[in-house]
Amino acid sequence: MQSNNLLEVKNLEIQFRSENQHIKAVDGISFTIEKGETVGIVGESGSGKSITALSILGLLPKTAHSLNAGSINFQSKNGVNHSLQPFHSALNQRIRGKEIGMIFQEPMTSLNPVMTIGAQVSETLFQHLKLPKRVLFEHVKSLFLKVSLPQIDELWHKYPHQLSGGQKQRVMIAMAISCQPSLLIADEPTTALDVTIQASILELLTNLQQEAQMSMLFISHDMAIIGQMAKKILVMHNGKIVESGITESIFSNPQHPYTKSLLSCRPTLSKRWRRLPQWRTQIDLVDKNNSNANLTENQLATNSFLRLTSEEIASREEKISKAPLLLSVQNLTVSYPTPAHWLSFKTSKKSVVKNISFQVKKGEIVGLVGE
Repeated sequence: MQSNNLLEVKNLEIQFRSENQHIKAVDGISFTIEKGETVGIVGESGSGKSITALSILGLLPKTAHSLNAGSINFQSKNGVNHSLQPFHSALNQRIRGKEIGMIFQEPMTSLNPVMTIGAQVSETLFQHLKLPKRVLFEHVKSLFLKVSLPQIDELWHKYPHQLSGGQKQRVMIAMAISCQPSLLIADEPTTALDVTIQASILELLTNLQQEAQMSMLFISHDMAIIGQMAKKILVMHNGKIVESGITESIFSNPQHPYTKSLLSCRPTLSKRWRRLPQWRTQIDLVDKNNSNANLTENQLATNSFLRLTSEEIASREEKISKAPLLLSVQNLTVSYPTPAHWLSFKTSKKSVVKNISFQVKKGEIVGLVGE
């Protein structure tokens, strides 16, 4: 293992046992993560991204096993190289949380609903660092400040259901970085968040990674987010890495048909679609052209089978303009009463919808967006 590599995965193969067969989830993949480097894994659901991350942490279910000579090697802070196989060893338990942190996809299912936020974050610190209670409290408060959580004294005593989605994700990040890990694994950390909160979480992760100079394995199905976060990208499909390379190279000159199809499936405001493109449709188009290596992203995305012509767009807009009105909302305002003070019997009104108006015609799709 080279001294600059923090993590080396070689020929990793993971299978799951079922009653009558073995299902291969990861098929002989290899990659490295250097110290201070951010590597992104991208692919559709079921491609093997999360299973790869869980294998590094030793969190695979008991039905998972490896049949080949693949290896996962990790260099700890003291410079000692460790093999993280078998997946369920005591070594994994010591390293997990302390030297390798994990941000899971859905914070609501990852946080314990019957434990306070302060207790959950301090549990990780006590488990690995054995800090006394007074030091724990101050350390957790500093973590809350670092991840920009509000009202930290009150937050200690709150339960997960009392926090917003963005706040819960920040708590997960605080837990993941609590022991100052060398490697942070982020498994689709913004999937359940709206776009404005998503942007703040991504900025937070970037700042924390640069501040601590830690490595990061960032997992997502979103090519735009991967392009923003990662220096190097691994494209996974059916358990295999079908393409890897520097981010700029992957985006400007993709080589594999699956990578091209992922890039071309991103909807844009500059194109109007008969139906949103799917990567399977794009792969079929590549096969029909019998020129996998030469079919460009632009050719994939602008084919007449998927894209509306200007005449079709004009015809649709004219049809909608003449369609009967189904719904008309005029000057809608919604408010609800709240106590002016906890000792007072007086109430005040809190407005949640303020004087909005819109219409929906037959056959029309109207989008309502906001955080």
